[in-house]
Amino acid sequence: MLELLILGEISHEINFADFQVCLGVMKRKFPEAGIITINANGLLRESNRIEALLEKLFETGVDLATLGNQALARVGARRALERQPRLVRPMNLPPGCPGQGAVELETPEGKIWFVTLFTGTDRFPVDDPIGVFESFCSERGAGAPIFVAFAGPDLAIKKALAWRVSEREPCIHVFGFGLGAATDDLCIRGGRCTVSDVGMVGSEELIDGLPPQVWWNINRLRVRESAASPASALLVDGIRIVLGTGSRAQKAERFRIRHPQ
Repeated sequence: MLELLILGEISHEINFADFQVCLGVMKRKFPEAGIITINANGLLRESNRIEALLEKLFETGVDLATLGNQALARVGARRALERQPRLVRPMNLPPGCPGQGAVELETPEGKIWFVTLFTGTDRFPVDDPIGVFESFCSERGAGAPIFVAFAGPDLAIKKALAWRVSEREPCIHVFGFGLGAATDDLCIRGGRCTVSDVGMVGSEELIDGLPPQVWWNINRLRVRESAASPASALLVDGIRIVLGTGSRAQKAERFRIRHPQ
């Protein structure tokens, strides 16, 4: 039996002291959790301290960080992808993108794969995520179960992938990111766990991943000014998944940690 915690997308730079408190709460609540993953896309909005922020993230106890389109947004992000083996960017980004689109992890129950895909947008087109993923599966043949971190706003293509792989062996589990809000479609079918969006990790006052005053300056005043944001509670959305024989999901449940309460 293997238990994992899949955390939501970091919406903005977070208070790592508060995040560590939340992680401690999670570990006490789910003491059997063997792997903790998070979507770190929002951290890559920081232009100068990306590698330092990622190091802080891993120091808190996170095992693996996945990304979305922000993987190419900054020079610092590309540098981090080249240096950090626990960072996984979408495998369907343009050819030549630094870093890795898939990583294989050893667990007491055997090997598992983590793969990241991006749905693409009109402003950021990418290779067909389903086609790229199916090529990956064909090249590796039957092997370890796969967890897909599927970033981006297109819910339909996330659901299409989950349907497409719903009878594959070993099991493929699909987790969506990118909306900044947890969706209500978490389910297990045939031992496969899927959800359109895990949720977010960030201040409860954020608007589209930004402090309210920053969002207002950018979207209403059309200025690129930063602004101090009053302290607010840190929210951590996540999904606990328990795998049994054949890496089939036996249980999946949502949770939310809030600090301070």
